[in-house]
Amino acid sequence: MSFIGHVRGWFGRGLRKREVHGGPLGREDTVWGHGPGVHAEDRSAWYWLAEEPPRELVDWSERARSQPRPPGWRVYDLDAGLRTEEWEHDDAAATRSVKKFHADVLSVFRRATAEDEWIYAIDEPEAGYYYCYRFWPHRATETTRWYVSPIPDGDDEYFVSQDFSWGLLAFFGGFPRGEWQVCAFGQELLDTLDEDPPSAFSTTLDGDVFSQRDPEEYDIESKTSLLMFKLGLSCALARQNGLWNRDLERRYRELEEEPTLEGIAGLIARVEPALDEAGVEYEPAMSHLEDGESRNRN
Repeated sequence: MSFIGHVRGWFGRGLRKREVHGGPLGREDTVWGHGPGVHAEDRSAWYWLAEEPPRELVDWSERARSQPRPPGWRVYDLDAGLRTEEWEHDDAAATRSVKKFHADVLSVFRRATAEDEWIYAIDEPEAGYYYCYRFWPHRATETTRWYVSPIPDGDDEYFVSQDFSWGLLAFFGGFPRGEWQVCAFGQELLDTLDEDPPSAFSTTLDGDVFSQRDPEEYDIESKTSLLMFKLGLSCALARQNGLWNRDLERRYRELEEEPTLEGIAGLIARVEPALDEAGVEYEPAMSHLEDGESRNRN
């Protein structure tokens, strides 16, 4: 897939990014896209790790993203398991499937943990670990929101035990077979799944999830995701600081309708100078690309 293809995917994923009350599919009414905080009624089960998650969590996540896995890992085709091809014209079916899958995964996590044990949860690790949490499965109820979801609706999603011995990794895109895949690892979790697996884990894939990635495409996907994440944060800062105007809104809406490199560059070229002039701190959207080019030259 081209760079523009990934940009198009970020701005308008259609079915993959159904926005309902400000959250993607399965995370309705969370604060996704508006900051990483946790609603007061969910704080018994979820705790945001602020902007500096534990170093060991970041290190583990980096390894999970870049290294092949040993034999014994199990990979599920979540598109097939959730039968997402039936969702296009049936929102009610999508909602039912998502709710059941969340309930099934919560049951798995409860069976794999002690009553007051928490696990780590990361949404979109490729975007800088901004959305990192501790999650207590036994404290969650059927009305608790999922700030990180086992459904990778546009972004990778990770759940892992405190000692990193088992976990559930949900991956979006970049594979030759299916768009949504879930990788379960660790004997404790695999044994738990064997006892009573979620019905959505009905279709397994051969090999491990990492061997099915195209390295060049994954590199483009990761860089694109980070670029758009940073641009999105800059746009949010512009809104929060009273810098948003009709021109910025128009450009943003045009990108949603028809994303182009020129449109992205134009929005960056107007948002970032406005933040500079107002003295608002931000991370330039292109900084990670420039750092990579600098390393390549050296």
